[in-house]
Amino acid sequence: AIVSKLEHRNIVPVHDYGEYNGQPYIVMRYMAGRSVDDLLGKGPLDIETIVTIVDQIAPALDYAHSKHVLHRDLKPSNVLLDDNGGYFLTDFGIARVLGDQQAGKGITTQGVVGTPSYMSPEQAQGLPLDNRSDIYALGVMVFELATGRRPFESDTPYGIAVMQVTTPPPSPRTFNPQLSFAVEEVIFKTLKK
Repeated sequence: AIVSKLEHRNIVPVHDYGEYNGQPYIVMRYMAGRSVDDLLGKGPLDIETIVTIVDQIAPALDYAHSKHVLHRDLKPSNVLLDDNGGYFLTDFGIARVLGDQQAGKGITTQGVVGTPSYMSPEQAQGLPLDNRSDIYALGVMVFELATGRRPFESDTPYGIAVMQVTTPPPSPRTFNPQLSFAVEEVIFKTLKK
């Protein structure tokens, strides 16, 4: 498994992986806490909590990228909490190693893989990817943490994917006027197409 070569304090370690009776499995550290998605059940998070999450998850992503690994499915349900206030990146199940394909061409997939609500425009189009795709997904996640909703919503996954490619993100301050302009600018920067 790709994640087995990633050793970072904010990435859930994988101890073993394989296949049993045709079913793939991963053995990873047990995380007793909840996910960030569970926290969102109570509505938008305060800015201090968002900063704490990003302070722990962004370096984990940066580390994975330094090892030429993209997550490709970053979302609140893939960020877990422990009992001590730590946030951990998990589920590198669809991660791919940069350079898997021809050198210099980034990553391509057989079809589009990931969660449409968090996909970068290039991922939604099945184009080659690099670390900016994960940064875009982090921006979608921060938008959701700050507002309680995702920037792009539609009745179908295809509709969301089209919006990721063609529609500018709405102002987060429309949904949470208490956000500062500085936080909004950071979100807009990460969601640049």
